[in-house]
Amino acid sequence: MILTISANCIVLALEEYLPNKDRTERTQKLEKSEIYFLTIYIIEAVLKIISKGFVIGKTTYLRDNWNKLDFVVVVFGLVEYFVTIQNSQFDFSLLRMARVLRAFKLISGSPKMKVVATTILRSVRPLLPVFFLVVLTVLIFAILGMDYYKGAFNTACFETEHMYCNQERLCHYEMIDSRPCQKDPRGSGYHCPGNTTCRRTGKAQTRELQALTTLVWHYSDFSKQIEMIRVLYVRRLVESSAFFWGTMACVAVNTIIAATEHYNQPQELGKAQYLLEIIFVVLFGIEIILRICAHGYGQYFFSKFNIFDLLVLVASIAELIIRYWFGNNGLKCSVFRAIRLLRVFDKTRYKSDIDNLVKVMIGSISSVLSLLFLLFLFLFVASVLGMQLFGGRFNFDEGRPEGHFDSFPRAILTVFQVVTGEDWNAVMYNGVRSYGGIEGTGAAVVIFFIIVVLFGNYTLLNVFFAIAVDSLAEAKELSSADDQKAKQKNRQRHSKNANQLENTASPVPNRICLDPERSLFVFKRDNGFRKFVHSLINRKEFEGTVIACIVLSSITLAAEDPTTDHNSIRNQVLFWVDAFFATIFTVEMIMKVIDMGFLLHRGSYLRELSNCFDAIIVVASLVSLFIGSSSVKSLKIFRILRVFRIFRTISKFAGLKSACVMFMKSIKSVGPLLLIYVLMHVTFSIMAVQLLQGRLFYCNDSTKLTRDQCRGRFIHYTEKNGKLEVLDREWRRRDFHFDNVFSAMSTLFVITTGEGWPNILDSAVSSVGVDQGPRKNSSPGISIFFIVYIAIAPFFFLNVFIAMITVAFQSEDVNKKKSSGLTNNQENCILYVVKAKPDQTRFIPKDASKLRRNLWKIILSDHFENVVLFIVILNTVCLGMEYQDQPVLYTEVLRYLNFAFVAAFVLEAALKFYVLRKNYLSDNWNRIDIVLVVGSVIDAVLDLLKIPGINIRVFRAARILKVLKKLSSLRFLLWSFYLSMKSLPYVFFLNFLSFYVFAVLGMQIFGNIQIEEDSDINKYNNFRNIFTSFLVLFRCVTGENWQNVMLACMGGRACAGENSDDSCGSDFAYVYFIGFICLSAFLMMNLFEAVIVNNFDYLHTDPANLGPQHLYTFTDQWLKYANFYDPLTMEVEKLEDFVKSMNPPLGFGNNCPRRQMRINFLKMDLPLTKREACGRETLCVHFNSVMFGLVRLTLNLHRDEWTDGHTLRR
Repeated sequence: MILTISANCIVLALEEYLPNKDRTERTQKLEKSEIYFLTIYIIEAVLKIISKGFVIGKTTYLRDNWNKLDFVVVVFGLVEYFVTIQNSQFDFSLLRMARVLRAFKLISGSPKMKVVATTILRSVRPLLPVFFLVVLTVLIFAILGMDYYKGAFNTACFETEHMYCNQERLCHYEMIDSRPCQKDPRGSGYHCPGNTTCRRTGKAQTRELQALTTLVWHYSDFSKQIEMIRVLYVRRLVESSAFFWGTMACVAVNTIIAATEHYNQPQELGKAQYLLEIIFVVLFGIEIILRICAHGYGQYFFSKFNIFDLLVLVASIAELIIRYWFGNNGLKCSVFRAIRLLRVFDKTRYKSDIDNLVKVMIGSISSVLSLLFLLFLFLFVASVLGMQLFGGRFNFDEGRPEGHFDSFPRAILTVFQVVTGEDWNAVMYNGVRSYGGIEGTGAAVVIFFIIVVLFGNYTLLNVFFAIAVDSLAEAKELSSADDQKAKQKNRQRHSKNANQLENTASPVPNRICLDPERSLFVFKRDNGFRKFVHSLINRKEFEGTVIACIVLSSITLAAEDPTTDHNSIRNQVLFWVDAFFATIFTVEMIMKVIDMGFLLHRGSYLRELSNCFDAIIVVASLVSLFIGSSSVKSLKIFRILRVFRIFRTISKFAGLKSACVMFMKSIKSVGPLLLIYVLMHVTFSIMAVQLLQGRLFYCNDSTKLTRDQCRGRFIHYTEKNGKLEVLDREWRRRDFHFDNVFSAMSTLFVITTGEGWPNILDSAVSSVGVDQGPRKNSSPGISIFFIVYIAIAPFFFLNVFIAMITVAFQSEDVNKKKSSGLTNNQENCILYVVKAKPDQTRFIPKDASKLRRNLWKIILSDHFENVVLFIVILNTVCLGMEYQDQPVLYTEVLRYLNFAFVAAFVLEAALKFYVLRKNYLSDNWNRIDIVLVVGSVIDAVLDLLKIPGINIRVFRAARILKVLKKLSSLRFLLWSFYLSMKSLPYVFFLNFLSFYVFAVLGMQIFGNIQIEEDSDINKYNNFRNIFTSFLVLFRCVTGENWQNVMLACMGGRACAGENSDDSCGSDFAYVYFIGFICLSAFLMMNLFEAVIVNNFDYLHTDPANLGPQHLYTFTDQWLKYANFYDPLTMEVEKLEDFVKSMNPPLGFGNNCPRRQMRINFLKMDLPLTKREACGRETLCVHFNSVMFGLVRLTLNLHRDEWTDGHTLRR
């Protein structure tokens, strides 16, 4: 069956689709094989039904979910077959889509695949609350967007009496007067239908084997004794540090030589590279021979690294022979030798961490491979399904886009693009267009793309992250165990040698010692002026003044205008303000030097790193002040250094300092992984240069396909201006190319961020050869290189990177002990339960009237809550029913429905306020309700009065928040977010500081670039001021085409303002933007994820971790057993039933033995009080006492030993 399913998948992948539902001859022949596959599947299903039974029984056919899938596939196949026979004209494309599900039968044939797939499916259910919360958020913003921007994006075309919009075109940019909508449907009018806008290798291997075996035979002629001596000598040589570092040096030099290869390099350089490659192959061959002689075949081949070395050597020898006979052609195998540099970690303190990480990763390789196969299977199914839906449909007036579903190779690349999230919306828009636009059936195909994104991107790809977190946590435990063993060995070794030290001290020669009592050799410790300075700089007021000056100085940096002249009034004022602050910081530095000394004394000013940094900034500020206006541009670096002064504020705030320390520890933890990634990145960059150097060129005249042809002039029609122009032909290079290793590294880094890789892939796939222009799909095999890199870098390394930050954050935060001996989790639980108060809205006073008591029962009933929830849902549906240009009567109906909803919510609030009185506002949800009610009433009044210019319809959409109160799973998510918010402000402020520094740097470096509408530096996206700089950086950190912004800031750009004749921009843009992405997108922003995952894990891993969701359940159960006239107390007789009604942490559960329950009660040590009830005296327990006792019991705090027949010892 596996072979049959595989063959069926191949048949589905070989089909091709043409426009207008045409079929190629091959596709028609392949469709005839459908009856044979269907027959096999029917026979399989019948045999299983006969052997297991159909449905009645636990082990019957339909009791297995995988068999249900098989049965559905068979039924749809039969329906399709009979419909085809009865009516050949019927469109059964929807029925054919069921054939794609047959690929999932491969999962049922592999037990490991079933385990992974079942695990992923089971993880979907816990994600439903998250999905629902996301849908609510999207719905709120969708309604708000509809209210505020309805019709605002439909201004690309303007209507006149004689103009008509072409329905087949989409608006992608703002229309101008020269391109109006035309009456001719073949015109250039645009319409928005609702979318947002080796030949002798065997001989060479034989010779190498002969050389090796001859060496072995040669050694066998000697006597065993002489052989042992020489082997020991060779082994000592091989295991020496000199041999190791010599080998690593050769590998490093070999890698550097490989990296020097570039496009259009001199012929002499190529010959030198070839000669040096031969030398290194000989050296590495000698190394392998020595290792085999030293360790023997068995031990040598036991190491996978040694096997890898031997394979690279054999491949390198074969490659040299091929290059000798056929010339330089393609990829060079020696580039893989750079991976050997990983052995450098054997000589570092990271060896244990790397070894444990590799062990755990190898242990989880089966899960990763199963996940990769599942990902491929998902891509296959989605690709074939996309071919069924969109095959032959992506043919538009402007041509067929690169992402289409006409053939399987292109379809799987398109689905892979959607899964990675790069411009997936453009593919979706094309799918909508192919079905007539959003107004018609095109809206239905959106579901296909949403499902692909949800299951592909948000589920399957994030399983890589889950595997990485689990593996790294296990590796962390192994490393901790190794550290403990190493520390124990060190203690034993030191204890043995502690008494073996001899007194070998020799007299110390006399030296001239500095007087530690004097600072600057002048001011003694008891000097009055020094004492005054010391007392002054240690006052809180002084430190506060300095911090205020730092903040104000930072504001002045942000207020600069890079486009105005240095002599302008604004810049002159800022100059004197800078001089004022520079004087203050200079005086501060002088005072600290007087107090502490300058450099030579221990504890002096420059002995502290932060003071050195301050001194550099002060000197830079003074230099920038004394530089003339003509020299500002050449020495701008001195002004830029001032921006780093803002980091001094970090040490003044404990939470911010803690976040910064956590950030530095995260960088330290990912250090080894970064080195591995850089090595991998260099390796792939060298491979890319060898494969694609000189191939990513094109002529601006698309009819010329070679460099020699791209000469002279040609006539070009400029569509924007509607004119014919005569232009010079130019042989241009793509913005992102692989002509040298540095360009290749930057291009691959862009791919790592997930931005722009489809365009780079299309350029590479369309490449023909060196100095040749592009031709569509001329090199489809090159796509394998990019897919492998994306799977290794963004999918694997990036997820491991994020996982390491998360694990490092958890290990530092969760395991940190307080002075009380409690972990953070335990202390948080205790603090929460101490501060917890019962929900006063659930209680009714003793003196309440009968009406209030009856209403109290009503408003707390589930039926009342369900009615309110139903009204909220109806209100949400009505809000989503609005659309542009709706009829007046339709508008009035929705308007009065809104008044009815407002009245219902006002009535609900009034009833609750009447019953609960002052306790009404004690509940946070009721506070939210009253704000929504007041806002809704104001909105309704403004709507009745029809006052223009005021719109507070946000309260209408915000009513959806009332749904959160009803769903406990969503309240649990909100509580985890609330816990995260305690740390997130400091992480946010740390991110703000990094954004501020890069924003000011961007203003200084790129602020004077000329704004151009057809460039990524335009009126909406530039570095002219601090606000737009923040927006540019926020766009970059979210990954939205940041690479195009980087290209727009490169050197050679036109300048704005009075320096319009100069050249602006800088090649420093590579360093600036790549550094910002690494720091902010990969490190800073992932701290948010680490904090949220840490708190979410905190609430999940330990059942004793408390939150409002537990208090809500505790209160509900308490009310069922509490005294009616005193709801804060409960009779002792009801306590056992109460604790059995709840599961831990605030209960014992129904399965708790009676004897154990009584022991637990004694350990809780509950205080009892007497109460009068119905004329009799009873013993009662209090709400807070019971809750605190249960928490102490669950956390195992202050518990003494207990045995039967004894009292509890305090």
